[in-house]
Amino acid sequence: MAQDAALLQAGEPVARIYTWEGPWVTLGRFQRPERSATGKVPHTIRPTGGKAVLHGHDIVVAAVIPVVERAALGDIYRSLVEPILRAAGKCGVRAGFASSRRTETLGADCFAAKGAFDVVDVFGRKIAGCALRVTDQAALLQASLPVRDPLVLPSSAIVSASDEVFVPEYSGDLPGALLLEFSTL
Repeated sequence: MAQDAALLQAGEPVARIYTWEGPWVTLGRFQRPERSATGKVPHTIRPTGGKAVLHGHDIVVAAVIPVVERAALGDIYRSLVEPILRAAGKCGVRAGFASSRRTETLGADCFAAKGAFDVVDVFGRKIAGCALRVTDQAALLQASLPVRDPLVLPSSAIVSASDEVFVPEYSGDLPGALLLEFSTL
C-alpha cells in the first residue's frame, strides 16, 4: 500500500500489477479496523476508499494518472477502469460497468456491494472491486480481480462478509493483458 501511495504522490502515469503473499485484508481509508476486520488475518489501510478486500487469491492493479484540470469524477473512474474491461475481454470474460445504481450493504465487504464503476460480467456478477482517490495532482485506482478461490473464508477475515465468492474463468494471461492495456496511460 505504501508503494501505491507513493505512486499517487509522484503523480506520473503508471500501472502496477501485483499479488499478495498469503491472505491479507485491505481496508478503505475511512474504514475502522475494529468494525471491518476480524483480526484473524493481517490487515492494512489502502490510500483509496471503499470497503474491505480480502487478498491472496487475486490480481491487484494500482493505476495512476495525472489530473490536469478538474475532470468529472466519473470520467476519471471510467478512464482508469476501461483497461480492466478490455483485459478481461482479451482473456475470455466479457465485462462491463455495474449499473448506475449502487447496491448498498451494511457489511464491510467490498465484494458484497456493487458501485456504478465496479466491473461485472454479463450476468452482473462482480469480477473486480475498484476504489479511487483523487488529489489536485493525480488519481489512483486500486482494483482487485479474484483469479482463484480464497485462501481463507472471507467471513474469517472481514466482518459480516459473505463466503460466496465468484471467480471468473479467465483464458489467457490476465496479468499480461492488464499490463498491455494499462501501458497507454
